[in-house]
Amino acid sequence: MKNQFVIFSLFLFFIAMVGHAQEKQIQFIPENNIKVIDSEMETKLNLFPEYNNFKEARLYQKSDNSYVLEITYIENEDEIRIRKNLSQSELDDLRVKIQSLITTEMPALGLDQSGRANFLIGTTVLSLGYYGWAIPYIMNLDGSAAAGTYMLTAGLGFFIPYYATKESEVTKGMAQLSIGSGVIGLGHGAILYDLFVDPKTTTDEWGYTYTEPNYKALNLLMTVASLGELTAGYFYAKNNKVSEGRANSIVANAFWGAGYGVGASMMLYGDEFGEEEVSYDIPLLLGSIGGAIMGNSLANMQNLAPGDPTVMSNAGILGLMAGGTLLTYIEPNDIRTGTAIMLASTIGGHYLGWEAIKGYDFSNSTATYIGLGSLGGGVMGGGIALLTNSENEEVYSTLITGGAVIGFLITYNSLKSQAKIRTKTTSNLNWGIHPEGFFAGKTNKQYGTSIPFFTLNYKF
Repeated sequence: MKNQFVIFSLFLFFIAMVGHAQEKQIQFIPENNIKVIDSEMETKLNLFPEYNNFKEARLYQKSDNSYVLEITYIENEDEIRIRKNLSQSELDDLRVKIQSLITTEMPALGLDQSGRANFLIGTTVLSLGYYGWAIPYIMNLDGSAAAGTYMLTAGLGFFIPYYATKESEVTKGMAQLSIGSGVIGLGHGAILYDLFVDPKTTTDEWGYTYTEPNYKALNLLMTVASLGELTAGYFYAKNNKVSEGRANSIVANAFWGAGYGVGASMMLYGDEFGEEEVSYDIPLLLGSIGGAIMGNSLANMQNLAPGDPTVMSNAGILGLMAGGTLLTYIEPNDIRTGTAIMLASTIGGHYLGWEAIKGYDFSNSTATYIGLGSLGGGVMGGGIALLTNSENEEVYSTLITGGAVIGFLITYNSLKSQAKIRTKTTSNLNWGIHPEGFFAGKTNKQYGTSIPFFTLNYKF
């Protein structure tokens, strides 16, 4: 009987130890990823006033879906740890209390600042790369005064937005749209200068009169437009809850739209395009604005993941390269024909890219790998052309473009399975490239089967 009692006691002890081992720490507030309430938070929230010298509190979930609140405090220089069992309803009440106190006492804790680092990197790079030297030029400074102003401006490009956003929401979408708009604003400022500012007329000491660009006005307009669009992009994204994927789509298509605008103008004016009365400015400006609107519309049609616009842009670049390769064979005599080919091939590339992202959520890293795959394939194609001593322009261009396309297809096909599938059938176009089919084709044919190197399916 005594032995049975000992065995039963050991069994209960074992069960208790297993139950304890299966506890896992969970967040007090999952949305804010708060896993520990430390003494600093407790001072502001006053959640556990009954414990003097409070140190920290942690929350655990047991295997039976009950919870344990573990509180650690100091008493007589000893660290004391107590554990309280909580039911689901008690945990819910605690979470409501914590969330309410955070809203009133620590509002910054509940903010989404996932994009703040990218935002600060962007403002710092813009300040180092442009604002820093543009401001001294606008102020007619030179020598040490110009160098000192550059350094001050470049430094303020970090510290001003750093403190301005210290307790503000900065999502990834806000960061991407803001910085992207700031970069695009530089181009818009240059366009406005070309449209509305006359060149500066100067007469030298010998009486010769000549005109030169008014660089001070140019830099002023570029700076003002960039800062204005950077700020506008920030608040537009904030007020409209713009996601990272939508922001990337707006920015990417604004750049593409500028190119499409120029292409459309070249189609319209033909050989007259680029002359004084037919400038690049209006097509660039209207094209970039139209592209931004299109990018936003695409995000309305499909919930874009952060890397989706990059995959589309990669496909657009391949289409552009394909059009250039075709021109080496055709060699059209007029600008309209060449432009039509380039526009059609680029639009086709973008369409294929749009089809390629349907049903998938591509991350930034995955999209980057696909872009690098295209680059690697194109470089290898160029290497093959050089190794074969080909001096034929058509062959050289074909190998580079073909290599880039194959590189895109290989990396896309190998990585798309890692992307989250949103729906089962959202795209009419499906393709795949299988390198193993090239090497194993003969072996498989012995058994009456073969692996296709490339597959292409379109559902009508």
